[in-house]
Amino acid sequence: MNEIMYRNEQKFIVSYQDAEVLRSRLRAILPMDEHFESLPYLVKTLYFDSYDDSALYDCLDGNAEKVKYRLRYYNNDTSFIKMEKKVKIGTRGYKVDARINKDEALALINGQTDIVRNRKEQIFYDYAVACKTQLLTAKVVMEYMREAYVFALANTRITIDSRMRSYIGHVDFAEQFFKKTHIPLDDDRSKFLVEVKYDGVLPSVVRALIQTGKTSCLSHSKYRIGRMMNRM
Repeated sequence: MNEIMYRNEQKFIVSYQDAEVLRSRLRAILPMDEHFESLPYLVKTLYFDSYDDSALYDCLDGNAEKVKYRLRYYNNDTSFIKMEKKVKIGTRGYKVDARINKDEALALINGQTDIVRNRKEQIFYDYAVACKTQLLTAKVVMEYMREAYVFALANTRITIDSRMRSYIGHVDFAEQFFKKTHIPLDDDRSKFLVEVKYDGVLPSVVRALIQTGKTSCLSHSKYRIGRMMNRM
């Protein structure tokens, strides 16, 4: 079994003006994420939760330990979908993932866990157990535009997420998750979520870059944002 590697995570909600200041600083000094040819790029995520919304209330109540299961893909490319389990304890956490195909993702969205029964990755066993014990179901589809910057020291990654949208309630989650999306550049600019992830100690150069004078570290999640945008 691979050793679990915990990482630190800080999150900030910033204004459009502060996001522009931060973006200009980062672009002047740090390289962009090499896995994406252009920035920003589209992220689309479907979150699962228990019958009593335990993951949501862990966020709302500020509980130290949180576990989320989700499906994710990028830039409308459904040929590369990931199943992810994200665990957080305080400000530290880790993520495990495995690649799945569209048919497997569709089955999981529809509550059919048998399709991954023969998969050897631990994440699928954990998910199947959570489905049986917590009655996990699809709860919300969240999409947003992301730009990411990296710094080799401490394996540091800084992301700026904007133009967030969510789909919830009486919707066809499979249809919304797989639907091709285009988010116009002039869409809502009122909310920017900045995330800083790193191993060990945050490098001083990055600490200086992310200070705009109006940011404060907070406990937030895009899952919570998505649910609250639609009043749960």
